[in-house]
Amino acid sequence: MGFIRKIGILIVELAFIYIEPINERYKMSNMVEDLGIKIQLGKKVRSFNLAEELSIAYESPETLNKQMSEQPAKYAWVAVLLAIAKQQQMELKKNSKTLHAQLSKKYRTFRENNDLKITENIILADIEADKLYVEHSDKFIDAEYNVELLIGIVEAFRQRKDMLISIGSYLRQERDSNISILKEKAKKTIKAKGKK
Repeated sequence: MGFIRKIGILIVELAFIYIEPINERYKMSNMVEDLGIKIQLGKKVRSFNLAEELSIAYESPETLNKQMSEQPAKYAWVAVLLAIAKQQQMELKKNSKTLHAQLSKKYRTFRENNDLKITENIILADIEADKLYVEHSDKFIDAEYNVELLIGIVEAFRQRKDMLISIGSYLRQERDSNISILKEKAKKTIKAKGKK
């Protein structure tokens, strides 16, 4: 539960989100036990094990109540990260259009000044080979990855909430059933003692 922080503080700290698996090479067999996630928020890096955060440990009604009370904060935290990641993705998309236009102008001017052939495909190839454009494209791909990952994490927390509610409901039904059984036994015992 260590990754829960005050949301107001997080918003101030966030400059850029960078998410990556802690273990670079995931193997499907490890995914259940080790879903390590590292999130860079501005200059700070936070790590947590998603499998641990999503797990539901029932030891007593108190532990279930504690998990139910922590659920909204966990959900809000990842929902805020998702919103920020989407905003970053939109910014990168907007910047890529601007960059594309600037590079297009640069390469058209270069080709015109050097009497080189100018076609849309040639200009597009020049732009796509440009180091700055490649770096920007990589950042955009990372941003898309972050959004997709956080969408999945938000959905996992929704499912966790549903499971917590289901477990709580089941436990109430079980408790009520046990109480009914005990009442029936008590009535029978009282009747049996009354007949003697």
